[in-house]
Amino acid sequence: MNKLALLLVLIPFLLTASINAKEVSLDQLPEQLRKGEVNDILSQFSEQPQMLAQVYSIMGRPDKAYDLIQRFSNAPFCNDGGDYEKISGEARVKATLADESIFMINENHFNPASRTLTMTWLPWLKAQGFSHIGFEALEPKERSKDGFYSQEPMMSNLIKTAEELGFEVFGYEAKKSAPEDAGFVERFEFRDKQQAEHVVAEIKKAPKDAKFVLFAGWGHVGEAPLRGPNSLTYRVLGDFLNNTYGYETYSIDTTACAFEPVDESPTTTYTYLNDGNVLNVGSVQPVDSQIRVPMAPADNPSYFRRLLGEAFLPDTDSWPPNTAVILQAYYAGTDVVADRVLSEANEKRPLFLDEGEYRVTLHDLDGNLLWQQRINRTL
Repeated sequence: MNKLALLLVLIPFLLTASINAKEVSLDQLPEQLRKGEVNDILSQFSEQPQMLAQVYSIMGRPDKAYDLIQRFSNAPFCNDGGDYEKISGEARVKATLADESIFMINENHFNPASRTLTMTWLPWLKAQGFSHIGFEALEPKERSKDGFYSQEPMMSNLIKTAEELGFEVFGYEAKKSAPEDAGFVERFEFRDKQQAEHVVAEIKKAPKDAKFVLFAGWGHVGEAPLRGPNSLTYRVLGDFLNNTYGYETYSIDTTACAFEPVDESPTTTYTYLNDGNVLNVGSVQPVDSQIRVPMAPADNPSYFRRLLGEAFLPDTDSWPPNTAVILQAYYAGTDVVADRVLSEANEKRPLFLDEGEYRVTLHDLDGNLLWQQRINRTL
């Protein structure tokens, strides 16, 4: 199968994940998580592998999505270095981004790598004059504590870091659902046109010199129509912004060809150059550049979360034997998640917390509260 043919197979599968996520009722999930009702949550998605992978990521266990990530990271073209020049993806982005005013970056929802990377880039982006950051993960005016994707610890902390750095944070997710009888193309375009309208509204009310970061999933950053089932083309957020509303964006794909980590840095990135141009392959083609990010290792679920602070494991003597548990920390006085992790029976996995005050809870997976304490973390 050639690269184009493989692209046509991958895109519909990858992109419909975001659509399906909105068709499932997720409003209760944040409160269910706070109550530790993990078994109820998992049962909702037992027949939906991609949604289940996202839920495990939210529970601090992206390693449980390892097999699904590998399905899109072991294609022949991903491992074909050929005669291409391999360079730092981050260095390439920073060398080309400073003069841009709308920067679009996408993510694989069940691999926290892109969230982690963007969080570490925020100080640099701020120094380049970027002032606003929009999230597909949130509807307009929705708070991160109430969002679905923002329950994942790296996403929650990405949003919190942006707020602390003084970015104007906004959500641009669609609020209206497509008609029930809508087909694939109509459903996708109905959603992405609303996203574009929300972004344009933010741009128009911002100062003239404002610079925007737009964080999206999968192919929404494409700057031209994508090709879906039965070779039908359909329009996405980036295409609407560029070709309907006349805004020039600089888009980066991070979803294709994630790699097995070979060092200790979860922010390592790379890209391939062919005659000085970035070689774009995989899930998204109509972008300006592509960087490759690490996947969560199968044996290290804290690979990304450990950047959040030092390990914290409370009073393990009181943990029930032979019982799976979920350990959670929320920033004091809020329902914003600082970190959470699911431990199987007889496992005792730590949280990773920076200095500060937190409300920490331990539940069994049926939602029974086993332990709760307010802690003041000093390092």
